[in-house]
Amino acid sequence: MPHPWPFHHFKFEPGRKFYLQCKTFILQFVLIQPALGFLTFVLSITDNYHEGSFSPRYGYLYITILDNVSISFCLYYLVLFWISLDEELKPFNPVGKFLCIKVMPSF
Repeated sequence: MPHPWPFHHFKFEPGRKFYLQCKTFILQFVLIQPALGFLTFVLSITDNYHEGSFSPRYGYLYITILDNVSISFCLYYLVLFWISLDEELKPFNPVGKFLCIKVMPSF
């Protein structure tokens, strides 16, 4: 199966190895986000965070980069998972459920 655009030149073969890779890249988000939150807290206390400053001297730049990479991998592998199981998941309407969760405001 081809990857979605812009990586459509690459192919993936659904199977045990692929689904384990999907699981790993999706669940890394669950570990990375609390770690980044804790790191943000520590950097803020030590006055090394400086939110909004993209200076390489402060942690905000690095936290932002790691956060965006983590989110990007998670969402990309969710899309790959959905593409590979599209027919099997149709009765459950996963797109509607996914959008419902993503659109909800965070409290």
